Amino acid sequence: MMENGNNIARAQALNLLNKFNPKCSGLAVAFPGISVDEFKDSLIKMIENPSEITQSSHPICGITTALKVVAILDPVALVKMAAQLFANGVYQPKSFLVSKIKTSKSLTVEQERFGLSPAEFVLQTSIKAFYNPITGYANKPKTVLNNWQGITMPYQIKQFLTGYFRIQLIPAKTFLHSIRDIQKHLSSGNQIIAWTSWNQFKNPGGKFKITQQHYVLIKELKQVDKKIYLTIDNPKNRKQTEEFVFANDKSFYKAIIGIYPFKKRK
Repeated sequence: MMENGNNIARAQALNLLNKFNPKCSGLAVAFPGISVDEFKDSLIKMIENPSEITQSSHPICGITTALKVVAILDPVALVKMAAQLFANGVYQPKSFLVSKIKTSKSLTVEQERFGLSPAEFVLQTSIKAFYNPITGYANKPKTVLNNWQGITMPYQIKQFLTGYFRIQLIPAKTFLHSIRDIQKHLSSGNQIIAWTSWNQFKNPGGKFKITQQHYVLIKELKQVDKKIYLTIDNPKNRKQTEEFVFANDKSFYKAIIGIYPFKKRK
């Protein structure tokens, strides 16, 4: 039933996008270096294949993972947000309880996207800059400044998803979660964002490194004897999923700092 609802929403979003034809044209759009056609084509791909939405080389895994959730649960609202940002440089939400999102002028004239598709660039850099009201987003991946600018706190992800979209956060044991808790959320069709210690994925049981934290979507979790098999949607690349094996639950819990389950709000 949940999947049917997602499919209907996806079809509605694609239908809306096919009708997108901004009155402004050419250099009048907010992002003059991106054509309407390439923007639409790349946004269609985001809606059709949320798992392929990527952060590329940008340090914005939190924003990317959140947009994966939106593309699954509320794609119609995502199309409206993307279209407004591309055409006008501003997203004006209907609710007065949240602020409008305004694209930075420096980003609208930026030619280098560092691996992001046109729609990914419009959405992700605009939203990231919005959450950095003082420093903005410099669009210089792998620099010290951008690494700090790319940090997104869990409360910002929760505010973004629940404030701008028909999405609600499900009560959960954020830091004291169990494997069974996560499996229950997955079986209910909830989308689970995990705040992880990425170093523990690459080196299970190793030392925690504060600079190597990463957001992912948990897609599947199972335990066979002592081993834990975790399948994730990793925003670092466009792969459908990746699987990691942990020797025991202790190494698994060291890797997963916190969980944030979401579902569509009725």
